[in-house]
Amino acid sequence: MLVDAWALLGRQDLRAAEDTLRRWMAAAALVRSRRDGGWSPSSRNHRSPPSKR
Repeated sequence: MLVDAWALLGRQDLRAAEDTLRRWMAAAALVRSRRDGGWSPSSRNHRSPPSKR
């Protein structure tokens, strides 16, 4: 389980953001399909604006 994305993003590493995204995507890929009852929860800091990408 990946609990604290901010801790992963806060590392002193040039590729911290890329590595964090890679870890989250790898974890989400392990989830069963929705048809089979799979569910991948996610949340964001509600104080920060949503990404515009």
